[in-house]
Amino acid sequence: MVKYFLTYLAGPANLAIFFVALKPPRPTEDRAKAPHATGSRAELIELLGRGVATVADLAKQLRLTRNAVRFHLDSLQRAGLVRATGTRPGKRRAHATYELTKQADQRFPNAYKHSLREILAELKHRYRSNTVIAILGSAGNRLAKGSSGGRKDMSVRNRAGQAKKLLEALGGSIAIESHGGVSLLRADGCPLAAVVAAHPEVCNMVETFLARSTGASVRQQCHHGPNPRCQFQIKSST
Repeated sequence: MVKYFLTYLAGPANLAIFFVALKPPRPTEDRAKAPHATGSRAELIELLGRGVATVADLAKQLRLTRNAVRFHLDSLQRAGLVRATGTRPGKRRAHATYELTKQADQRFPNAYKHSLREILAELKHRYRSNTVIAILGSAGNRLAKGSSGGRKDMSVRNRAGQAKKLLEALGGSIAIESHGGVSLLRADGCPLAAVVAAHPEVCNMVETFLARSTGASVRQQCHHGPNPRCQFQIKSST
């Protein structure tokens, strides 16, 4: 999972800039004490903390049988830590998807969530929309600093695969749909959902981060609102 650390700086020209750095968090004490959160169930909670997942997703990551995963999910649902959210299309039939409940979801601690929301609110209060988006784009470039940008001869499909790994590192389960020279990355949720619901401009930061990191042309088509979902279009930059 990912923890979001924020630094809010006032420059000489009174320009508000924030920088987002990412690093894996330590398990929280509350989660360690959660009912039934031991062994494979604790690992399952950690995986669901990254976003919505199916039994097949969890079984693959945990190297367990699907029946074993279902057994753990049933226990966690009874404990109020996990809930079913809907279905995802499969080759033969739809697969049920699961996510953490508010009781279990500790991946975005309140202090960071509220801090980022207030920083964004202050930026939007002080500056015009295009300036805020430019600042977020600069933050996306900072996140991508040091990345190779991908080889020039890399296909769109491979660049989409690279973007998928980057998004999943932020948290979430990403599916790729490819049509000709265009790939679409879809997620059932959003790792920044607690902030994006009120400040959808944050998706522009992720868009810039993916474009800079993969060397592809990236366009965010995210679904905003109370239950945000990531969606990014990947095309060749040439």
